[in-house]
Amino acid sequence: FGNFARQAKFLAKVPRFLHGLFNIPILKKAIGMHPDRSMPHFDRLDYVHWAESQNTNQREKSVVLFVDEFTRYLDSSVAKDAYQSLELLGYHVISVHDCDSGRAQISKGLLKDARHSLSRCVKRLLPFANKGIPIVGLEPSALLGLRDEALTLIKNEQLREAAQVVAKQTFLFEEFISAAHERGELNLENWTAPSEQVLVHEHCHAKSVAGPGVSEAALNCFPGWQVERVKSGCCGMAGSFGYEAEHYDVSMAVGEDILLPAVRKADSETAICAPGTSCRHQILDGTQKSSAHPASLIRAGFS
Repeated sequence: FGNFARQAKFLAKVPRFLHGLFNIPILKKAIGMHPDRSMPHFDRLDYVHWAESQNTNQREKSVVLFVDEFTRYLDSSVAKDAYQSLELLGYHVISVHDCDSGRAQISKGLLKDARHSLSRCVKRLLPFANKGIPIVGLEPSALLGLRDEALTLIKNEQLREAAQVVAKQTFLFEEFISAAHERGELNLENWTAPSEQVLVHEHCHAKSVAGPGVSEAALNCFPGWQVERVKSGCCGMAGSFGYEAEHYDVSMAVGEDILLPAVRKADSETAICAPGTSCRHQILDGTQKSSAHPASLIRAGFS
């Protein structure tokens, strides 16, 4: 689990085979997964190939889209939706999808490896930060490591100073949207709301580092939506925690506290929004309902 990014690069080359293989109960047990937990679907590096084929129009305002390892390998459609949403909203998008956040390594105590991942990421993003170009991320736990752990884990003094420069230019997708809306920058010329009701579950990491309600605030920037925030705590997944056999019962009990009943109660016309890939997985396993990243909801709102 701690070396997710390193392994996913190869596993994503055979996603269908992998999904079938690791949904065999005996193999789930062998890697420490609970038999009732579904295996996430790996993408066949769709976003990487797609992004490299894009020819975007040059515009006055640019933004860097940092596509972390979780989004890149498990949710490439979210990255495409974010890229296209930012373009439709009036920005020239620069995709960075060749460095990893180190989040899984941090969660498993592999701090030396995490330091290397974060250092590489800072070096990759520094030229954009020095130019004042906003760096926008999609997976809260991955993106916010650049604003939090990178500032203490990186030991090299010069590189730590670089990390501080990067941190100041780093924003969650929703933070960027809200700030751009306040400045009157968003181009909503072709906007049509696809759903009137949106139920949103905020990510724990976002609530801790960025503050509560960031997803709700971003969605409220778009006319036609009635946004309700679930008064929930953690979804119960907490990264790899909810996959592990010894934690599965606790994971589901946490989800059943508030989040999963609220999702089940929502009618079929209500869009369910969750910015975290683990949160979306928990919602699907616990309710058999699909949920979407804010970027995907916004992309669907353009004609």
